Amino acid sequence: MRKLLITIIVFITVSVIAAMYEHSEKRPFQKVFKDGMLFAKYDTYIDPDFNYCFEYPSFFQKDDIDYYGVGHVQYGYHANDTNIVMECKVVPDSTVSCKKKDFIQKGACKSFSNYCYYSHYIRKKNAVYILSLIYPNNYEEAVSSILYRIKRWKPFGNPKKLEVRR
Repeated sequence: MRKLLITIIVFITVSVIAAMYEHSEKRPFQKVFKDGMLFAKYDTYIDPDFNYCFEYPSFFQKDDIDYYGVGHVQYGYHANDTNIVMECKVVPDSTVSCKKKDFIQKGACKSFSNYCYYSHYIRKKNAVYILSLIYPNNYEEAVSSILYRIKRWKPFGNPKKLEVRR
């Protein structure tokens, strides 16, 4: 009788765990991504030419793009039918029409339907430093911690205290 009771308890426990696992796999991936972002660690990139820095989720991978020039870098997450890109670039001051020293632009991507962008522009001398995130429309809540970091971005922190990642 005791063995039967233990067997029934083990069977119920295994069934509950299997049901919970199956349920978690049916959640939309943006919810899984959002939950994962609660525990995300960040790495710091320091540009060797312009000495700006920014933080990106450590699970993002550097995208090597041949035509990107000096001062331009991109990190991305490309999995589970999801593409999220974080890029930073330095452009001449004359190429940006808005003359504010520090401003944010956001909106829908013209080139990619169902994607948004969020960009922070900072002027310094004759250049504009731009940190952007491009993400699926339905991921705004999932990437909110990244958006927060972009909004508060200070590209010229203390690089001596930061680890260089290229």
